[in-house]
Amino acid sequence: MTVVREVKLESLLELRERVLTPGHPNRPVTWWYDNEAAIHYGMFVDDRLVGCVSITPQEMRPDLPRRLPGRLPARAWSNQFHLHSMAVEPTHQGTGLGRRLLSAVVGTVRDRGGDLIWATARPSAVAFYQLCGFEAGDEMRVQPTNARMRYVWLALTTSVEPSRVSEAQATSAITPYLAAPVLALTPLPGSVSNQDFMVNTGIGDFVLKIGDRRELMAEAWACERIRAVGVAGPEIVAFEASPVELPRPFLLMRRLPGAGLDSSPHDAFVEAGSQLRLVHSIRADGYGFFADTDPVDGSWSGPHESWGGVNDEAPSCLAELVDRQVISPELARRISVALERFAAAVRYDERGVLLHGDLKPPHVFADGGKFVGLIDWGDVAVGDPRYDLARFSINAPGALVPLLAGYGIELDDELRLTFAVYRVIRMTTTLLYELRWGGDWFDSYRVTIEADLELLGRL
Repeated sequence: MTVVREVKLESLLELRERVLTPGHPNRPVTWWYDNEAAIHYGMFVDDRLVGCVSITPQEMRPDLPRRLPGRLPARAWSNQFHLHSMAVEPTHQGTGLGRRLLSAVVGTVRDRGGDLIWATARPSAVAFYQLCGFEAGDEMRVQPTNARMRYVWLALTTSVEPSRVSEAQATSAITPYLAAPVLALTPLPGSVSNQDFMVNTGIGDFVLKIGDRRELMAEAWACERIRAVGVAGPEIVAFEASPVELPRPFLLMRRLPGAGLDSSPHDAFVEAGSQLRLVHSIRADGYGFFADTDPVDGSWSGPHESWGGVNDEAPSCLAELVDRQVISPELARRISVALERFAAAVRYDERGVLLHGDLKPPHVFADGGKFVGLIDWGDVAVGDPRYDLARFSINAPGALVPLLAGYGIELDDELRLTFAVYRVIRMTTTLLYELRWGGDWFDSYRVTIEADLELLGRL
């Protein structure tokens, strides 16, 4: 049994020393912010201490929200908490316990009325925090040790929305990249984190996306990568990480002709399946979604060392979903049991392939009955090719058969099982994404999860 509970500081010092300062017995393991206001937590597995973390009511440097990039809105945070001294036994690292510990403490901070939780992290730990929904700032040096660190933070108030951009602002930002004036700018439906526009000009139509830096950067990279191997996708016109005219990064691309399809059978899905097979011929390092990390020397790799780490994200977020009353404790239990029981169905030990990450019928464009391309690559990832096919199967049974025919495989009982498990994983992690971005499309995700749990329960 695993539990997280409040403990006394003295009970954590030995674990702190072994994990945080190994080989340096003279280095301190307590700091000035371990003061009377600090609250300390231990994680216990069968009554054995395996992890610890502390929080202290304390403000991050006031200039940081104005100068750091990312999703942190420019506002005054009234109840900030400093997360520090987090340690997990080496024998238990990589098992998901660190994420469970962090999730539990984030819930506690939220219950105490906290609106921002922040920490300073070693460069090697930044990816862990990003996978847990934190944003990361620029690298800095911390005295007196001159250690390399980065600020990471998580906004806890779902009422704070990303800065919205007016049509006039958007037009001003993109005009220098177009050889013709903007005739019309029309808002498009998008994700809860992005703001999208259709751009009409005298030389064709374009799509403008304004949103998360890493997500847009990953989409730009993916579009160029797939086009290089002959896959039809959007042509990138411009990507600006720090535009002068806008508060957030933007991506401008040429719009494909035609329109996205619905879930009805269509011949274009056969060619889409063939094109997806070509996408899956592209190999990449690591596993997981590229938007959860940053490129190194222009090259992307997944943030996880194994595909199992990606699949573990679903059970790791259950505690927060229950705490925020997005799902019931009973539904969380059923999800956990199913994912543990059918873990072998989604095991993948090979080198990862490039994934679209969010393939569905509206992302398959056709014009005059013919396939013209695959769009919306912001969730590009690396991993198991079956994940893409499973994602496509959600609410699209009529479209799945021709897609699989073009891909070159048949839907047998083994693949049906794998798809059902992946759908539960996908919908569970999507619930957390929706929650953290202030969305409210919870019902449809829960319905899909319930349906697949019933299917798995009959196996």
